[in-house]
Amino acid sequence: DQEQATSRRNIGGMDSPPMIGFQALASGSKANCMILGDKNNGTLLDVGLGVRSLKSKLDLIGWNPENFRSAVLTHTHGDHWSQSSLMWLSQQGIRLWCHEAHAAQISPLAPGLNELRRKGLLSLYKEDRSFQPMPGWNFHPIPVSHDSDPTFGFRCDHTSWSMAYLADLGTTEGLPWENLANLDFLAIESNHDPDMLRQSNRPKHLINRIAGNSGHLSNHQCAETAVQLMKKSSGRLESVLLLHLSSECNSPELALRSTRSALQGMTKSIRISVAPQGDPSPRFSTNRAA
Repeated sequence: DQEQATSRRNIGGMDSPPMIGFQALASGSKANCMILGDKNNGTLLDVGLGVRSLKSKLDLIGWNPENFRSAVLTHTHGDHWSQSSLMWLSQQGIRLWCHEAHAAQISPLAPGLNELRRKGLLSLYKEDRSFQPMPGWNFHPIPVSHDSDPTFGFRCDHTSWSMAYLADLGTTEGLPWENLANLDFLAIESNHDPDMLRQSNRPKHLINRIAGNSGHLSNHQCAETAVQLMKKSSGRLESVLLLHLSSECNSPELALRSTRSALQGMTKSIRISVAPQGDPSPRFSTNRAA
């Protein structure tokens, strides 16, 4: 009906001409799934949603599943892949890109992965080599520190747009900063407020895991990283999407305040938003044609 169509336009820009961009369908400890590309040529970054939820969210934002070329897996924690969605990828003829270690880790648990392999729809990326999961796009894997080895972020380059995806990492020490220069868009984890984490009722071992170098970035760490990447981008960075916020140990207000304050004065205008855990985020697009 008209109300539903209006909702779709507001979230996904369904009536706009295809433009390249990024959108989170879900981001958090329950499920992670992102979209990159345009509506004629898309890639799923992680497939942690079950297939029913995935289809529902794609319908909500006006994306046709038939237009996906590929999916890319960052690591093998259970909130980043779903057996039903892996099987759906194989049924749709959508290629999955993952690291060799990822395939070895989940193959015994995932008939969908084995079906992708049987159909010739499984491709393996290497941490020191760029790859092209869809036409016009170059993905460069970036190893990050997380307690699921290996875990990767990505620099993703189109002829007219560049972005980085950095989530599920406990520290930015050792990041290849030279590979993260001149970005237009940054999707980055802002998982927790350290005080809220310490004062939570979570077990001490879990608190230590989250706050450790193989856990998740705090708001402050996220803000510091955004500052570094703004400097590396010479003011080119236009937009930041904050990912993987804890529902218990963070709030959108705290996360936004931290990154906004850090970037204040560095640029005349920058768009900073938060990805909800279970709902689609705003879509970040460039005015440059796909």
